[in-house]
Amino acid sequence: MISASPVSGRILGWLGVVAIGVASLVPRDYRPHTFSFVPSQVEHFVAYLMTAAALRLGYSASDEVALIAVGLPAYSAVLEILQLWIPGRHAAVIDFAASSAGAMAGLLLVAIVRRSSGH
Repeated sequence: MISASPVSGRILGWLGVVAIGVASLVPRDYRPHTFSFVPSQVEHFVAYLMTAAALRLGYSASDEVALIAVGLPAYSAVLEILQLWIPGRHAAVIDFAASSAGAMAGLLLVAIVRRSSGH
């Protein structure tokens, strides 16, 4: 059962947005790598899944959920494009796809858990 206060979800979600932005825009030598044994797309997927899930716990109105569903993939696209100007970084469509899929999975995960728990 997922029971988090909307405020906690909002705070964690926005911290996730900031962390993704920082990790995406620092030069390659400063970028944190959480799992050196998996493709970077897994990191993208997990980061966006967790951020979307937290935001979904914080925002429940249908227009807010729609904004998360559109906003996180758009944010990913902008960050990928900005990486063209960051030393040692590059833009990749596969990274955008992994990030977008993670965001959708996070929203879906919260919806499934809430539905199964009667929320």
